[in-house]
Amino acid sequence: MEQGFDYWYGNHNHTTFYPKWNHRIYHNALAETQIEILQEGTLQFFKPNPQFAGTKDFLKTKPADQPFCLLVNFNVPHGAGTSSMKLRPDDPELYRSTYRDQIDEMPMPSTYIAGADIKTPKIPKNVYNGEYIPTYDYVKNEADLRERLVRTCQTVTGVDRLVGALVAELKVQDLYENTIIVFTSDHGLQFGEHGLGGKVLLYEESLRIPLIIFDPRQPADQHAKKPGQLALTIDIAPTLLDLAGLSIHPEMQGRSLRPLAGGNKDAPWRKDFFAENMYMGQNYPRIEAVRGERYKYIRYFDKKKDKPHHIALTASIRGEQAIYEELYDLKEDPKETTNLVASAAHQQTLESLRKRCQEFVVEAKGSDAFPKTRIMKGTRGKQ
Repeated sequence: MEQGFDYWYGNHNHTTFYPKWNHRIYHNALAETQIEILQEGTLQFFKPNPQFAGTKDFLKTKPADQPFCLLVNFNVPHGAGTSSMKLRPDDPELYRSTYRDQIDEMPMPSTYIAGADIKTPKIPKNVYNGEYIPTYDYVKNEADLRERLVRTCQTVTGVDRLVGALVAELKVQDLYENTIIVFTSDHGLQFGEHGLGGKVLLYEESLRIPLIIFDPRQPADQHAKKPGQLALTIDIAPTLLDLAGLSIHPEMQGRSLRPLAGGNKDAPWRKDFFAENMYMGQNYPRIEAVRGERYKYIRYFDKKKDKPHHIALTASIRGEQAIYEELYDLKEDPKETTNLVASAAHQQTLESLRKRCQEFVVEAKGSDAFPKTRIMKGTRGKQ
């Protein structure tokens, strides 16, 4: 991956809160904590490391006469970062005391259920036994969850501060009015909603992520607008190409969000999208879903029938039937508390979304038993 960048100051695997412990590339950083080390690489690295030619700040050393693309990626507030915080005496004050005077006021999710209080699981036990890896055990009681919420708020504030420093540097270099900034995340997370932990379930808490696009060329009346359309992570790449005036390859998935960001309310747009979890590790079931503007349909498959990944991907195309379904009216029930599958008034909607889900699976993976991938034929050692 490093070879794909002109400047690389990063790592593989989890960064953790104290990156120097695990990643040699950061050993010469002045800071000890993740966000501040990454800020040095972005803005203010003063101690070049002879072992790594890239360890100097990017924005101050990039070619002044060329456009640039800067990716700053964090491993917080992911649990690998927040759980490894030690509250050391030499940590920045932000990570030692900020928000701790409000820990007892941290609001629990409205659908929160402590592990010991779960009487009827959100998902039936025969579908998902509710067991997840110990990484998410903090959701099982309020005290641990409040501690994790404090650490989440602290690290998100750290990210906020880096973004602020980045914007300030862009202004110093007279680049702010010609730089597009995109802020997003990789996934949401269950913070004990419905008594659940983890990131792969397809409820709103896990499915939704922040997406903020700042384009200084937009007219003032379009600033801070929140379009109501459904945006996906696959839209980010074509959006960036479009905003940069480059062509979008016809095989690229997703659509440019530029019309929506520009306030074009009449731009044709998707009304729903397909979501899935085919990760069978950590005990989660296979799940497929359709998320529309108002309704969401989710279907679960028998974990006893799990197969190798390349086979499991197309199990529903080959005829495997779901063993449990959910239907939610997100307008009337945004917290997804009432499953409408058995509601007589919603049977037409249910049948429509069942059909739509199957259409999506075939569209994504093909109509036969194998996913739509290029297979290189040959013998061992040859291609």
